[in-house]
Amino acid sequence: MPILGVIDLCVREENRCLGVGRALLERAEISAKGKSFALAMADDRRLYEQTGYSLLPRANTTFLAIDELRSHSVIERDLSEIFMVKCLSDKQWPEGKIDLLGYPF
Repeated sequence: MPILGVIDLCVREENRCLGVGRALLERAEISAKGKSFALAMADDRRLYEQTGYSLLPRANTTFLAIDELRSHSVIERDLSEIFMVKCLSDKQWPEGKIDLLGYPF
């Protein structure tokens, strides 16, 4: 399914708490026309939770591992601690295993 993927959203320390991160997410979501969901990976979930994202309770995920610009293995891992979803349409997130068909975003 077509998704918007967000990973490593960063805002300079001196620009934090000014709405920059929220504006970046909003802009990305607006540009995601035709996508049903936005997925994010975040160690610090505060911004995402404030903008409507929620943790995926079961996020058994398969993805391609890359190190030093080389693919080296396919990894299957539970990412429920960091994987978040926001619905951008009237669809509901489907149950089951997530296969990213490559590197995470």
